[in-house]
Amino acid sequence: MVDLASSDGLDAAALKEREHFEQILVLFGRHGLKGLAARLGLGLGGEEPLDSARPEAVVALLRDIGPVAVKFGQILAMRGDLLEPAWVDALSKLQDRVPPLPFAVVQPLIESFFREFDAEAIAAGSIAQAHAATLLDGRDVIVKVRRPGIERIVDADLRILRRLAQIAERRVPEIARLKPDS
Repeated sequence: MVDLASSDGLDAAALKEREHFEQILVLFGRHGLKGLAARLGLGLGGEEPLDSARPEAVVALLRDIGPVAVKFGQILAMRGDLLEPAWVDALSKLQDRVPPLPFAVVQPLIESFFREFDAEAIAAGSIAQAHAATLLDGRDVIVKVRRPGIERIVDADLRILRRLAQIAERRVPEIARLKPDS
């Protein structure tokens, strides 16, 4: 297994990061992507060749990992110069198929600012969702509501993504030439 700790002593943040990384490894296995994880140098044994990774399984993995992984997949979906069409098509599904938060979660964040607020989200993404609303002065607006706690989640996920990029860059020549940690 890859050691995410930079020293022998682990602080609380590093411990949570390590736990989150271990959860990600479990997700690779759950989605049948042990071969991909092994090829990326993530310490999972897998007999499957890298080519056996199915685009749909990778998309499901990215959704399960969280918002930063979804954003990463969305960016990859725009790289038809690097990926085969089947991969671009599968990753493109990450653009608009994120379930919205229940309105009960959103409601306390917005009650005092709007005369009316549509409980049904117009659109939902990995970081935020959009709702139609009417301001207290009567103007109609679209409101983007960030998911609660998203800053902390994104910060932790970005640290892990950077470590994953460093590991993959060292282990996979095809990835090294793309310089993902630069």
